[in-house]
Amino acid sequence: MRTAQYGLVVLLLLAKGPIVLAQSQQKPCLALFQKQNFLQAAQCYESQIPRRILTTVLTEAQRVSYGRLLRNAALAYQNAAQKKAKSTEQAAYWNERALKLVRRYLARKLYENTYRKQSAERLTRTLSKRINYGTLTIQGRSSDSFQLKGFSFSKVLQGTWSQKVRPGTYQLLRLTLPQRTFVLKVKPGQSLVFAVPVPVKPRRLPPPRRRVTPNLRRTPPPPHKPKLVQSSGTRRAGWIVLGTGGGIALLGGGLLGGASIAEFQKEQTYQQALRDQNTSLEVTQQILQHHETARALYPTSYAVLGVAGALLVTGALLVALSPSKPPTTSTPPPSTSRAHSLWRDTP
Repeated sequence: MRTAQYGLVVLLLLAKGPIVLAQSQQKPCLALFQKQNFLQAAQCYESQIPRRILTTVLTEAQRVSYGRLLRNAALAYQNAAQKKAKSTEQAAYWNERALKLVRRYLARKLYENTYRKQSAERLTRTLSKRINYGTLTIQGRSSDSFQLKGFSFSKVLQGTWSQKVRPGTYQLLRLTLPQRTFVLKVKPGQSLVFAVPVPVKPRRLPPPRRRVTPNLRRTPPPPHKPKLVQSSGTRRAGWIVLGTGGGIALLGGGLLGGASIAEFQKEQTYQQALRDQNTSLEVTQQILQHHETARALYPTSYAVLGVAGALLVTGALLVALSPSKPPTTSTPPPSTSRAHSLWRDTP
C-alpha cells in the first residue's frame, strides 16, 4: 500500500517537473519584460519554444508550459510594437510576429481553459486590425521570375502571385532579362494589382553610316569614233581654182581678144587702101601677114577661153559642195557618273 502511495507521489512530481523547470527558465525573460525591454523579452520567450511544437506529442504539463511561453512572447511583441516601434512598418512587423504566435497557440490548443482560448481569439482580432493587411497581386508572365522585398520581407515569385501583405513600400525586382526594379506602395487595407510591363525587345538600330570617297579612277568609256567632217581645204581649193580660172580667162581672153581685134582692124585698113588702089607690094604683104596672124590668134583665144571656162566650172562645183561651217569633230556624250561623295551602309 505504501509502495503504491510512493509511486503516486513520484508521478505527481514528474508531472509538475516541466512546469517548475519552465517557470525557472522564464525568470530572465520576465526581468527583461519588467524593464520594458519588450523585444529582448519576446525573443527570450520564443527561444524556449521547440520548433516542432505543432507536430510533437505533448504531455499536459508541456502543453501548459509551452502555451504560457507562446502567450508571453506574443504579449511582449505587442508591447514592443506599441511602445518601441520607430515606424509604422516596424510596428506592423512586430504585431505580425505576435499574431503568428497566438495563432500557433490556438492551432495546437495550448490554452488551459476556455477563458484563455477566448482571450487569445480577441487578441488575434486586435492584432489583425492593427496590422490592417493589404492585398498585393502581381501579374506577370509565367516565364518571368521576381523577387519581392519589403521591411523584413523577401520572397521569390514566379508568374502571377497574390497574397496579403503588411502595409509599406516594396521593391519588385524582375530577375529575368531584361532586369528592372519596380517600387510598389501598399496602403493599409488596400488591394493593389500591379501588371508587370512586358519587356519590349530592343530595337535594332541600323549600323552607322560611313562616308566613302568615290573612286575617281573609274573605267574609261569605250573610245568614241569621231565623225569625219569634210575639211575646209576643199573649199579653199575651189576658191583657188575659181580665182585662177577667172584670172586666166580675163588675162588670156583680154590679150588674145585685143590682139585679134587689132589685127582685124589693120587688115581692114589695108583692104580699104587696096580698094582705093593706093596699094603697093609692101602693103599687100602686110595685109597678108595681118590676115595670117589674126587667123592664128582665133583658135588660141578659143582654147584659152575653154580652159578658163573649165576652171570656172570646177571651182564653182567645189565651192558649192564644200560646207560653209568650219571643220568640227563630234565629241563623246558627257559622263553621267557622280563626282561628289557617295554614302553607303557599312556591313
